[in-house]
Amino acid sequence: MLHLVHTRKVNEREVIICNEFGQPVGPATKEKDIVGKFSRFLGTIARNHSYAPLTYSSWHKVPHKDKIWEYVLEKYDVPYAAKTWVLKTIGNDYKVHKCRFKKKHFYRYKDNKTRLMNRPKNIPADDFSQLLRLWSNKDVEKRCLRAKEIRMSQKNMHTAGPKSFARVREEMRNDDPNKELPSLTKVFERTRKRTEGRSYLDTYDDTATKIEQMKNYKPPEDGSALVDPFTVVMNKEHDGYLRLYGRGVTKKMLKKMDGGEEPYIIPGGLMESFQASLEVEKTQLFEMRKEIKDDHQSKKAEIEAMKKDFHSQQAHFESRIQSILKKLPVEVLQDLQDE
Repeated sequence: MLHLVHTRKVNEREVIICNEFGQPVGPATKEKDIVGKFSRFLGTIARNHSYAPLTYSSWHKVPHKDKIWEYVLEKYDVPYAAKTWVLKTIGNDYKVHKCRFKKKHFYRYKDNKTRLMNRPKNIPADDFSQLLRLWSNKDVEKRCLRAKEIRMSQKNMHTAGPKSFARVREEMRNDDPNKELPSLTKVFERTRKRTEGRSYLDTYDDTATKIEQMKNYKPPEDGSALVDPFTVVMNKEHDGYLRLYGRGVTKKMLKKMDGGEEPYIIPGGLMESFQASLEVEKTQLFEMRKEIKDDHQSKKAEIEAMKKDFHSQQAHFESRIQSILKKLPVEVLQDLQDE
């Protein structure tokens, strides 16, 4: 399915719609989830060694990100505002791919000799050797171990699956009768739902307790601090990181949104095309009205000419009758008048 995306031409691109934060949220229907396929497409780029070589210690050091962005634009019509989200998403997928790759091709074997013998065919031998040297480095091993400990210590993990928080928030907005964005408390509860009968790595006790605290939160009676219960229960945000908003959203963005921003962003090229289409339609409508007006004037002139011709023929006919009557004998005229 994604092979068709990679082989599509520029004029076959599908349009991606973003929210006010530049996060893709559509189009998505039960029949066709375009934005979902778009996210999976980004994952294939992260797993492509040509675009994102595993030989770099982190995504931040992977070069030529502009070329990656250009390739994305060749396959989808995406607003420029989504560039940050797109690259962050590919970066996260790159990190996940690297972790799984390491588990399969590094931890699985006891030494580099065995690992080299089982090198995956899609990775050049020199690159794979470089990657093994990187992972065998003591400092890198310590950093990976520390990252693993931090990951294991995290609580209240979301259960939203591959669907982005931006899409979850958008779905909740669409479900709301007033089309308003959900509170952080509602998003937290929605993204921590658990399926009965399914097993999870961490317990639900702490999450359930926090949700209950949010529901029972009572704001100060003087109304001096109207805050979302989520921020009270979960404590303040870390610098440069906003929970439950998804990738790419900053505090600066939120402050900017207070000034009132358009809820959706569409590609500039699409807007220009739409405006051009409007101009064409306006021109066609103007020409149509002009044709109707000209046709009306033409019909009116034609009717006036017909009326004039009718009156002319009527006058000519009456003149002929008078001429004939004058030539009749007096006694015949008298008989006609008597009748």
